[in-house]
Amino acid sequence: MKIDEALDEFDSQRHKGFSARDREKIQQVVQELGLSNFALKFREDNGAVVYIFDLNGDVLHVHATMLVARRTFSGATNRGAKPYEFHRYHFPLSKWADS
Repeated sequence: MKIDEALDEFDSQRHKGFSARDREKIQQVVQELGLSNFALKFREDNGAVVYIFDLNGDVLHVHATMLVARRTFSGATNRGAKPYEFHRYHFPLSKWADS
């Protein structure tokens, strides 16, 4: 599915919406990384949606609070191998909370 469809489905599953600013950033990153096809990742134990991922090589994960990617993109911070060994590049969305 296209990113807009994936975002709408994610929103409906979680009953929470991405802000307009977050949607704009997500679409910008998708375009910058040259991604086109997406799917939703669900938890195996309860079927809850966890994140959106691309089908172009598992480059980008879109979580409710952040973006993480295998390749750098505008505004991303390289956080190193932890906590996501392969998805080092991080960008906080509006619901991100430092702990």
